[in-house]
Amino acid sequence: MIDGYAGTSIYFGDRHFSDVNPVDCGWEHCRPGHYYGPAVRDYYLIHYIFSGSGMFRNQRGEYSLGAGELFVIRPGEVTYYAASETEPWHYGWIGFTGRLASMFDTSPDVMRADLQKYFDAMRESLEFDTMREEFLAGQTMLMLSELFGKKNGGRLHTTGFAARAAHYIDYHYMQPLSVEQLACEMNIDRRYLSRLFKREYGMTMQEYIVAARMKHAEKFLGDGYSVTQTASMTGYADMFNFSKMFKKYHGYSPSRLRKNGERCK
Repeated sequence: MIDGYAGTSIYFGDRHFSDVNPVDCGWEHCRPGHYYGPAVRDYYLIHYIFSGSGMFRNQRGEYSLGAGELFVIRPGEVTYYAASETEPWHYGWIGFTGRLASMFDTSPDVMRADLQKYFDAMRESLEFDTMREEFLAGQTMLMLSELFGKKNGGRLHTTGFAARAAHYIDYHYMQPLSVEQLACEMNIDRRYLSRLFKREYGMTMQEYIVAARMKHAEKFLGDGYSVTQTASMTGYADMFNFSKMFKKYHGYSPSRLRKNGERCK
């Protein structure tokens, strides 16, 4: 990990706010090639680029970014990002937990928005003797409103809807899922979302849900969990329906999977 320069962090306590709870905040003028990662966070972290450029990489791909864009890091994701060698970026960041943080679970990894004023305001908290956490939480809520509120006029472009749906499925496969539910969450017509998803991933959303569940089911069975436990952990209330789907997908019954993950002959 290479040190950047002209960086500042804002220090504050963890107040455990329920809606938006700031845990990390700062900004940095990075030197050429400055990088961070691979790393994993246990909170949501948003970087907003004021100027310059760089790259961001997560498990879904690699992105080239510039001024006016932000990239999203979610809990448990392995990420890596680096400043340009010729035009290193200057960015700010805010890390937080809380109920509203989950709005980023179905957002694109990269977005474009004008968040400069919120990060400029966050700097003001350096002058605060008290209420620093409350002020940062307030600015973060305003930022969320800018990104996700009705006034944004569809800033989250339709090209990101399929990726948002896929990401949600990847992390919520163990819960009841339906195309109708996902479309409603993203405020988009179900048929339109289905077309976008099929075009992007080459399969229907229902097929993607099954694939995600079956991938994890095979791992759980290989780790020694029972068929009943695995069914429950992959979103199936009925063990028999799970077993039928597992055999259809993998070509063998779940009971034939050895504890070490090998298929029985």
